[in-house]
Amino acid sequence: MTFVLHAMRLAFHFKDSLVFNSAIMRRAYVSLPILLTSFILFSGFTKPPKPATRPLGVDSGSTKKTVEKRIQKKTDSVVHAYTELLKYVVPAPDQGETVTCLFVASTGAMEILLNKHHKISHPKPFSKYDLSERYTIQMPIGPVYKTWYENVFLGFNQLGVSVPAVELPFEAWQDPEKTLINWDVWNYPENFESLTRIELPKVDTEELFVRGKKWSTHVLENEDIETVKQALLSKRSPVLINYNDDSYWHIILIVGFDDNKIGDCYGTPAEDCDPKKPGAFYVRDHNGIAIEARSYDWFLTNANAAFSVFEATH
Repeated sequence: MTFVLHAMRLAFHFKDSLVFNSAIMRRAYVSLPILLTSFILFSGFTKPPKPATRPLGVDSGSTKKTVEKRIQKKTDSVVHAYTELLKYVVPAPDQGETVTCLFVASTGAMEILLNKHHKISHPKPFSKYDLSERYTIQMPIGPVYKTWYENVFLGFNQLGVSVPAVELPFEAWQDPEKTLINWDVWNYPENFESLTRIELPKVDTEELFVRGKKWSTHVLENEDIETVKQALLSKRSPVLINYNDDSYWHIILIVGFDDNKIGDCYGTPAEDCDPKKPGAFYVRDHNGIAIEARSYDWFLTNANAAFSVFEATH
């Protein structure tokens, strides 16, 4: 059809541009459309041939094997695990019932950044960059300029120092049987001014999401899992989260993930957490254990807020 239109345009172009003064030219003009029509009818050219079909997204030089390789390459580019930070984690002290989770988590995040910055792997309790949670509690923290979740961690920027845990240890209990809470962890220590100071880097935070209130559960979606994973990969730093543990809000750190690992449901009801389903976050809780793997289902059911905490670039 395109050919016909082009030919007709050509004929009318001749009509407009040529001077038909002679009988010969007038006969040629009258005969031209007839010749074109005869050519079309007897040549069998009625419409363009149908183009050969091929799979969507495959160019004319591609083969099935080439396409399969492209798909495989794209699949392989997806990161299914991140465990770099695990080797920098200092085991958290047992916070017991001292209501200090925000301080313990913030201290733990700074410890990870320090060990990573100085390339110190597998640090032991009371090692060089095991910092005092009691000092973190006593830090003079100014007005909240982000969320209250982030404020303690950002408080490290105001003085730029901490003290080693070996000089000011955190003890949650007054007795070996763990029956008497040691509220003294909240008190200002007499030797506070004479303690050794450890210089800290500038830090910053980025809110990933806040859903509902501190006590909210069942408020997350699968996309929130991906958000936390991407934050770990892009910042290569811990993620501070708030979740509900036995009806009270609790702040801990996520330090890695593995899509293929079976994680603990950790008190999550069976209807909300499949104990055989792969996919887990590595967490640093405040129970004296260095790292635990907890199911993505545990996270989806219980968590409600997440923040990336990292060393500032300026």
